[in-house]
Amino acid sequence: MIIGLYVILLLYFTSKGNCISLSYVLSNIKDIAYFTLSEEGIFACDENGENPNLKELQFSKDLQYQLLINELKSYKKTQFNPEEWFLRPKVPDEHKHEHFYRVIVYYFGELAIKKLSKYISNITLRDKNGDLLHLPQDLCFFSKEGELLMGTLSHENIAAITLTKPLVNSELLKYNLFLYDEQVAIPHLKI
Repeated sequence: MIIGLYVILLLYFTSKGNCISLSYVLSNIKDIAYFTLSEEGIFACDENGENPNLKELQFSKDLQYQLLINELKSYKKTQFNPEEWFLRPKVPDEHKHEHFYRVIVYYFGELAIKKLSKYISNITLRDKNGDLLHLPQDLCFFSKEGELLMGTLSHENIAAITLTKPLVNSELLKYNLFLYDEQVAIPHLKI
């Protein structure tokens, strides 16, 4: 798996990603071919500070987490450990031994989304109270060319959509999306 990073000029953000339902995205974002979920963990070293080993993936011991990963297993295309990812900065070399971040790529399809929908109702993976669900995070949708269509940063409740033209009279306006004018690294899947 190779990932390219590029910059989109029109990137619209909302800090209320939990307001955007999964069903809305699925009915309004066209040409989805893949979706990704991310797993994050920490490394622990021995008493001498050497031999780092993955200690634990965040939330991975929760039953819902395990059930979701198991149900999506047959739709998994690949997984990889990116140096950086959507809205996640590159980890400095002096901290690489402390952090673990893995992206899992799934084929998009009706059955895969039906299984995903059993566990989540909004794209930032939050419950009805707005609390983060104990599941893999950072749901992103990609086209068959590997272009990011919509991305999330679950723990910040941020969702972003890439558009090639300004938002005018779009139903997306109801989500209080604002144009982000700084350069942001956008992942590009090269599958």
